[in-house]
Amino acid sequence: MNGSADVILALLASGVDADAKTENGYNAIHYAASASLSSVIDPLLLSGADIDCAAKDGTTPLHIAAKLNAFNFANALISFGANVNAQDNTGSTPLHYAIANSHFNVAKILLSNGADDSIRNNGGQTASDTAPVPMINQTRAFFANWEDWDEMVESIEIK
Repeated sequence: MNGSADVILALLASGVDADAKTENGYNAIHYAASASLSSVIDPLLLSGADIDCAAKDGTTPLHIAAKLNAFNFANALISFGANVNAQDNTGSTPLHYAIANSHFNVAKILLSNGADDSIRNNGGQTASDTAPVPMINQTRAFFANWEDWDEMVESIEIK
């Protein structure tokens, strides 16, 4: 375990409120997501942290994990029941964040767990509409074949 995880666990052991929020509305799981500290999710949830806590900007820990390509953290959040279709104040879901940052492995686990790729943000964009211009063709290929994405990427890398 690393130092940050040890600090969080020590704070929990001392009785700190696991769901206490900062001025911007972040709770401990938001900060754990930003550092991809998957090992502290279970203790935080057992201590009362809200897995779908929305910060003032509406982002949940899963939004952060999707944005930062924290695959293991996102997967852990989903396994504990995080809302894969939560929308932030801009109407964006974790899938919007994953695709906007070309994090296709995170996008795949979101879609595999019920993420709705037809949800539009406040700008009227679906997740696929948020793809960076240089990644449009790859994003289209991803959405056409996301269930077979791992095999497709492996076949491209072998050649």
